[in-house]
Amino acid sequence: MLTSVTSTSERPDLVPLVARWLWDAFWSESGKSSDDLLEAVRKSVTARPMPRTFILLANGEPVGTASLVAHDLDERPDLGPWLAGMFVVPHARGQGYATRLIAAVEVEACAA
Repeated sequence: MLTSVTSTSERPDLVPLVARWLWDAFWSESGKSSDDLLEAVRKSVTARPMPRTFILLANGEPVGTASLVAHDLDERPDLGPWLAGMFVVPHARGQGYATRLIAAVEVEACAA
């Protein structure tokens, strides 16, 4: 299977999909608005060096995401940068896609 990693900077059209994945997986019971999450993912389109959101494509189909953020715990902003929002769609799990996404985040973290 042909895979590649892209970012929301390169594929802003995927921002709504990534936001929906993250909302469903992590935020739907948080009491926060899905619009807030959508806005946070939109920020990754132009932000430098962080946040950066990556999307894994398998045969051109988006199947997973992971982000590099400055910090992920409001109470501990000294811990960072941080891998956040790791998600792979259920039908694509078990194929090493999370490993590919983590590697992309690690490269970006070292560069930042």
